[in-house]
Amino acid sequence: GPATVTSEVYNVSGRLVARAESAITRSAGPATALWDGRNGAGTVVPDGLYTLRVTATGPQGEQASAITTIQIRR
Repeated sequence: GPATVTSEVYNVSGRLVARAESAITRSAGPATALWDGRNGAGTVVPDGLYTLRVTATGPQGEQASAITTIQIRR
């Protein structure tokens, strides 16, 4: 069955600034995620470092996640 993929972006204080969730039905492997640099209210976030956490949850509740740091510079 499909997996649910959740992408969360946190600022340096650890506050959640953006979250997206989607269902995918493809096999495991590399994927691309796009973030427009806006928070949940639609406001452009300031330049700086952010933490991106991506979590995939399978149909039986099994999870895999990855965390990386991203830098916004305009």
